[in-house]
Amino acid sequence: PLRGRCGSHNVTELLNDPKCECPPGEPCDEPGGMCEDPNGSGACTWSAVPAGDISLEELTGEADYETFCKWGGVEYNEFTGRGWHTSFWNTNGLRPFYFQNRWRVNRLMWTFKNKYNEDHWDPNSFHCDGW
Repeated sequence: PLRGRCGSHNVTELLNDPKCECPPGEPCDEPGGMCEDPNGSGACTWSAVPAGDISLEELTGEADYETFCKWGGVEYNEFTGRGWHTSFWNTNGLRPFYFQNRWRVNRLMWTFKNKYNEDHWDPNSFHCDGW
């Protein structure tokens, strides 16, 4: 999850700590940086909007996970470094992890772009003002 108020807390602590409620205009112990219109102040440095979602089935190409499992499919076996009936998570040592993870990120971006027909979407075009 994206960090907002009380960034040092886990979800359970966040829900149970009254200091994290931060009513508008009241001081907070850990205000976080999430806000609707970032201005660079310590409590307002970033925002996010939902862009869509990709399921693991869409990402890995496993169209029907239940059938995949019935046929003996295994996403990843830690002893062999490989999956069974899938190769998406394989770490067979032939390529460094960087390249395997880069391929997975590219696959995620390609899947998202195709699902939402986002021809204009370029992840390298994000703007950072230096806050």
